[in-house]
Formats: sequence, structure tokens, C-alpha cells
Amino acid sequence: MAVLVAGRQHHYVRRDGRFLPVITGDNGPDYVKEDLVRAVVGGKLGYYNERLQPALAAHSDRGFPFNSGVAEVCNGCRDNEPDANGHHALVDGQRFRIDRQGKRLTSMR
Repeated sequence: MAVLVAGRQHHYVRRDGRFLPVITGDNGPDYVKEDLVRAVVGGKLGYYNERLQPALAAHSDRGFPFNSGVAEVCNGCRDNEPDANGHHALVDGQRFRIDRQGKRLTSMR
């Protein structure tokens, strides 16, 4: 895949022309982690496979990359004021964890 930047938005682009606007981090596009990449489509965050096809339905406002098969997501969250390094902590909203099938887990641990 190649990376294309249009404005401030990073996109992954495949040879066949399929593309996906992905989350933009500090140093570029979201990394593929555990074979998934995050993207906001239709105002909701979802997880997409390396073929740039939906792997988990877009249903959260924010979400972190998967780690050991689990991802923390949040609905109703907003960015707090940036710290000295320009990073924003998430505040408010409802946080929960999901598994690779998108099933909500009962514990935040």
C-alpha cells in the first residue's frame, strides 16, 4: 500500500485504486496493528483490514488500536486541552473495551 496525503488527511491506497482515509497521528497515518487500521467513515470510527475493507462496523466516536485482541473505544468523548507536546487526552463520554468481533467486554481491566 501507498500513503497519500490530501490536505491534512492521510489515506492508504492500494494498487487497484481502493483507498481509505485513516486516522492521522503525530507522524503520519495510523499504523496497521494486529492486521487492523482505524478510520473514521460517516463520522464513526471503525476498524479495517489490510484490504481496506471493514473488519468491525464503525460504531464508536473514538478508539485505540487493538492490543492482544482488545481495543478501548469511547462514545461521547471529546479532546481535552493539549499538553505541552500537543497531545490531547480524551475526557467525558463512555469508555468500554471490545474484542476482535466487536463484542463489548464487561470489564475495563
